[in-house]
Amino acid sequence: MRLASCVRHDVRLQWRAGFYAVYAVLVAVYVLVLGGLAPDLQRSATALMIYIDPSVLGFFFLGGLMLFERGDGALDALFVGPLRAGEYIAAKGISLTLLALLSSLALAIGAGVVPTSAPLMLTGVALTSLMITFFAVAIGSRLTTVNRYFFGGALLSLPLIAPIVEFVGLVSHPLLAWLPAAPGLALIDAGLGGAPLAPLEVLGAVVLLLAWTCAAFLLALRWFERFVIGGGR
Repeated sequence: MRLASCVRHDVRLQWRAGFYAVYAVLVAVYVLVLGGLAPDLQRSATALMIYIDPSVLGFFFLGGLMLFERGDGALDALFVGPLRAGEYIAAKGISLTLLALLSSLALAIGAGVVPTSAPLMLTGVALTSLMITFFAVAIGSRLTTVNRYFFGGALLSLPLIAPIVEFVGLVSHPLLAWLPAAPGLALIDAGLGGAPLAPLEVLGAVVLLLAWTCAAFLLALRWFERFVIGGGR
């Protein structure tokens, strides 16, 4: 019940803060851009946009939201009650993932790239969004100013997005397949009719993403309890 209430609170807060309006504008812009591409590029470009925008931009939105809550003293009020740190972090992940899923579907349909396997695409978006949101909570727990968060967060998130360079054909290295973006992009691309994945490849991608997501959650929980609740250094 506490988690469900916290998710509802976060969705309302994100609506009032204009997250949904910003995403609607961004999706409309991306649809216009994708509509001007050659048909053979539209699918891969749509897959990349779905990964970068709904999945990754939540990282920056969450940073601003967390810094606002900390500066406003809202977090102190939250944890006076029975709400636990894990529930707060999970609610952030769930609420932003709901927004990412809606945006992803709107972007794919608006661009005319109807998913051949919506469950596959949405699984990639959901797990990637959760993972990146949890990493964002961890970083936001340690970096307490806007400049530090966006500069430090951009540097720390490079390993999370490095496989994008392989997806677009710039470089190729076996180690990139183990970084978080690789399975997320593979699931999204396959769901949009790109390179097909065998059942074992789908399972491997989901397991790897789940492992990264769990690691991100545990890191977020540890740093949040230490640096936000405990005021540690």
